[in-house]
This record gives sequence, C-alpha cells and structure tokens, in this order.
Amino acid sequence: NCVLTYMKMFKYLQFSTRLSQLTHTLTEASEDLVGFLFMFLLVFMAYAFSFHMAFGMDVESFRDFTNSFFTLFLIILGDFNFEELRLANDLLGPVLFISYVVIVYLILFNMFLSIIGEAYVRVKEKTSSFEDPFMCNISLGLYARKQRRLRRIERELYGDDEEHVVTAKDIRAIEADLREILGDAEVCLCRGIEGVGSRQCTIR
Repeated sequence: NCVLTYMKMFKYLQFSTRLSQLTHTLTEASEDLVGFLFMFLLVFMAYAFSFHMAFGMDVESFRDFTNSFFTLFLIILGDFNFEELRLANDLLGPVLFISYVVIVYLILFNMFLSIIGEAYVRVKEKTSSFEDPFMCNISLGLYARKQRRLRRIERELYGDDEEHVVTAKDIRAIEADLREILGDAEVCLCRGIEGVGSRQCTIR
C-alpha cells in the first residue's frame, strides 16, 4: 500500500515536463521494451530450464524451475556460487555459467540500458524547447521571496539613507546574512540580482 501511495505522486508530476521525464521515457521506450522483454524472457527461461536439467539433482538452488529462475536472477545481481556449479559438473558448469553471464548480463542488460538511454535522449529533445510552467512558477516564487528578504535586510542595515554608498564590506555582510536566512544555494542565485532593492546604489 505504501508503494502504491507513493506511485500516485507520478500522476501529479505530469504537470511538470521535467519531473515527469521518467514516465515519458518509459512511454517513449514502451514499443522497444515489449520486443526486448519477449526476447529476454525467452533466453532467460531457456537458461532456467538448462540449469535445472543440468544441476537439479546436485545443487539445491536449481532443484526445480522456480528456484532455478530466481537463482539466475540473483546471478545477475552478483549473488552466485560458481564453485558449487563447478563441483557439480566440471565441464557443463563453467560453460553454462560463463555463456549465461556473457549473453544475459553483458549483452541483453546493456541492450536494455541502450533502449532506455535512447528514449531519454528523445524525450529531452522534445521537451527542451518547451518551458516548464510548474518549475517557472516555483522559480518566480523563490525569486520574489528572495527580493522581499533582501529589501528587509537592506532596511535593517541602512535605514532610510537614500545616498548611502555600498562598499564591498557591506556586500559581504549582506551575503553572510543571506546565508543564514536562505542558505548557500539561494545566495548563489541572489548574486545575479542587479542592485539592492529599488534604490540606486554605488558599489566601490
């Protein structure tokens, strides 16, 4: 239930082109993934039957097809006992194991990554020319918040002196105060603001 609850968040992420790249990528790659999954399951089941027929009598983890299937999946994740296979059959054990790793892990797994990678590139190309209204509204809100706090700090430091000259030392003091209020990440964005508040200040 917890997983399904969090998965519902993807429905609301559709409002943002950036935050919905995962779902768009999977949709873009769906046709290629269907053909790949059919080919992958065909090869995987062939090896599951082969390992069960070859080692089912000697190795506990291959005693039936179901256990053989999950054991081969664990081999992809790096959890395997090669010595157990070699002791069960000096010739067939290494041959099946090495061919399985080469075909399934080195070839098919990299094909899967290539399909996802190409789909992600296509999604990026399609969405790069569009503005993200969701992220734009967030950026505008953060920018307005920074401006309000910047004006407040300016009033606290300089009062109502319209002719005040801002020195480099004053700027460093303002930046130190901003780090405490907004954090270092937002201070970097504030450096791009020209001027302080609505006043005309001279920087020396």
